[in-house]
Amino acid sequence: MQKIRILVVVGSLRIGGQERVATSIIEYIDKEKFQVDYLVYDDIINENTDIVEANGGRIIREKDVYSSRFSIVKRFKEIMTRFGPYDIVHAHGMFNNGYVMRAAKKVGVKCRIAHAHSTNDGKDTKSFIYKLYKTLMKRYLNKYATRFVACGVKAGEYLFGKTRFDKDGQVFYNRIDAGKFEYNEKLKVALREKLNLADVKIFIIVGRLVPLKNHKLAFEAFKNYHAENSESVLLVLGDGPYRNDLEEVAYVTGLTENIKFLGNVSNVNEYMIAADCLLMPSLYEGLPVTLIEAQAAGLHCIVSDTVTKEVDITGLISWRSLNDLNGWVADMKLNVQRENTRDKIIANNYDYSNFTDWLTEFFNTAIDVSTK
Repeated sequence: MQKIRILVVVGSLRIGGQERVATSIIEYIDKEKFQVDYLVYDDIINENTDIVEANGGRIIREKDVYSSRFSIVKRFKEIMTRFGPYDIVHAHGMFNNGYVMRAAKKVGVKCRIAHAHSTNDGKDTKSFIYKLYKTLMKRYLNKYATRFVACGVKAGEYLFGKTRFDKDGQVFYNRIDAGKFEYNEKLKVALREKLNLADVKIFIIVGRLVPLKNHKLAFEAFKNYHAENSESVLLVLGDGPYRNDLEEVAYVTGLTENIKFLGNVSNVNEYMIAADCLLMPSLYEGLPVTLIEAQAAGLHCIVSDTVTKEVDITGLISWRSLNDLNGWVADMKLNVQRENTRDKIIANNYDYSNFTDWLTEFFNTAIDVSTK
């Protein structure tokens, strides 16, 4: 049987939520029926690229795709022609995927899937040129894509427009291995002893060290909390270009011994089980995988009210305004009862259970829709 060939366009396979969703496709897809390639624009090698290659995928690296705004579609056409033909192009990202959808159409790819991952692209919305660009890209997405999917409803409405997503959109759930995060008290105690943090209150913040994650608010809230509760630490999981600046902020606050930068770690699940509370003061998000993981660990989460409420599936999330520092500190003082939430994660389709069958149906349905 001839395999269905998929090109996943993801830009990068760095460590992050969007990238994890993209790599989960090849990890869980039926490899007897599908062949998956990945188009990226960088030369990063990490655990995500290892996953792709271990599962028989090819990584196509084209760093100069966006070198000229006048030749972007041409470059994508050349890449798809050289490495194709493909039955499906599945593009993850934001407005620039309008170019991908247009190029795929021009080289004869019948099934063209655009996938939204955020409720904001973080660009300068006041720029007239950028507004024109977004208008053009949204037009391309709506004209050339045959399938419109998103991590959540709000992300889909942002990228494609409310009318289009209400009519033709589908949620592609950001799944996790819930079993890895399953909470039990004995494991929590053992992990805290392993981390040499047995008798302190542990806060964590997980994500790339970039401005949109708004670490400074978490640091300020922790500073105020720590002033009254000295037996506490804030563990910062993740890395990124903002690390030096954030380490300087921690130094200035005098809390370098209590705000610990751990970088990218492979055992996020253990830190979540061991911790008492997760902080997410992001300026915006799509539907963050981190919050699904934290809820799978039964962890109390304090989250900025800019994040979509769709993500709250356990009642463990406290929502706070970015302007309400005292509210963040007050919630940090709460002692929320931990519970095993695995059944809730599975019931809401955020676990990898049956994901292989789901992917088969998803891609087959996408092909059927595109050929009508």
